[in-house]
Amino acid sequence: MDLELLRKINDLPLVTGFEHLHVDRLVDIILDYGLDVELSGLNIVHLASDSNIVFLAHYDEIGFVVDNKYSKYLYRTIPMGLISWEMGYGKMFQTMIDGKIVKAVGSSPMPHTETDERRLFLEILDDVDIPSMWPFVFENRIIRIGDRLYSRALDNRASVVLLLEMARDMKVNFILTHGEEQGTTRLDRTLDYVESRLKDPKYIVLDVMYSSDDQHAPFGLENKIGYVAVEGGGRGNVAPGYLIELAKRVCDTEIKTKSKYEVTDATTLYRLGRESISILYGVRYLHSSLECIELKNYELLKERLKRFLLNQ
Repeated sequence: MDLELLRKINDLPLVTGFEHLHVDRLVDIILDYGLDVELSGLNIVHLASDSNIVFLAHYDEIGFVVDNKYSKYLYRTIPMGLISWEMGYGKMFQTMIDGKIVKAVGSSPMPHTETDERRLFLEILDDVDIPSMWPFVFENRIIRIGDRLYSRALDNRASVVLLLEMARDMKVNFILTHGEEQGTTRLDRTLDYVESRLKDPKYIVLDVMYSSDDQHAPFGLENKIGYVAVEGGGRGNVAPGYLIELAKRVCDTEIKTKSKYEVTDATTLYRLGRESISILYGVRYLHSSLECIELKNYELLKERLKRFLLNQ
């Protein structure tokens, strides 16, 4: 994995619902990486091949936005995405303002105020005024220990980096989406644009799910590449047979979801009338300040996807 590319992307606080504040910087990073991309709303599109295979990955992430200033350095926050305020106590956070990274510490309100609110407060470590509703994310830390990589937002930043690496090595079509799983991406406009350029595109969503190696997960994906034929316990996307056969050329195993909440961007595509399938690999400590992937799984998926594209 290109860890320098991951570091640059992770410097951006691309929080769900507030991606517009920094998506132009994300586009600049991708352009500097040597890829031509276009913005479709807040989705990022790269069409470089006549192949009808189009990959998707999402770049948004969980985080907090500040909504009230209590003192010169202390701000109250609102959690955004599937995260709770309790997860922030004692953690380091950061944002970017005017190109400068600003750090903060997540704290309890009790030492600072008489309020009874159970909210995460951020103690800003720089002499700067933070605009109201400005996003903060966990500190950008990238740690490699042997074959394990620890970083924040590997759901689904790992797949974003994978697609960028693949696209620089060979011709690959992709869409990077924001507002994952919620249908808030205005993805229909982006799909209309893609379909005006490509004939009968086949959509493959790259995503992650919690690993069965994670002791906190009730169940999950083994150290394998998996595909999801039916999402959300049958309430989400149902992939057609030809896409299942396609996925089997890349994946080791079928993942059977149990909860209606276990869906990917493939369900958004399904609801917009498109056929799609998801390919996933495992992440430990999902939605925490340091998620973890096995780099061997990452490299295996990249190798299999390249082989698949070359042998279409």
